[in-house]
Amino acid sequence: MQTHTSVRRLRKAARLAQHEVAELLGVGQSTVSRIEAGDLPDTAQVFGLQILFDVGPHHIFEGRFLAMAEEIVRKAAEMDQRLQRRGAPAHGRTRTWLREMMNRINVRPA
Repeated sequence: MQTHTSVRRLRKAARLAQHEVAELLGVGQSTVSRIEAGDLPDTAQVFGLQILFDVGPHHIFEGRFLAMAEEIVRKAAEMDQRLQRRGAPAHGRTRTWLREMMNRINVRPA
């Protein structure tokens, strides 16, 4: 999934040009263009975007966030099944935590 939709939308809603966002982040305009086109920014740029637009990374990069959440839930479900087959009592707490985490994330694997 691409990241450009949210970043571009947020920038335009703030009525900022790419070069203005770039100046505020301390990067070149081409970096902002690449982020809007789908390149992942480095951690400092993610924090900068969060500060600029007052939204968390999961909103800025919603498509990537949802894809990652689906992948984690899929892997957690596989782990839960594997632990269930083993049947060891020690795995009960892990399985409980996995199920709580999957419910908290509230997405289902594709």
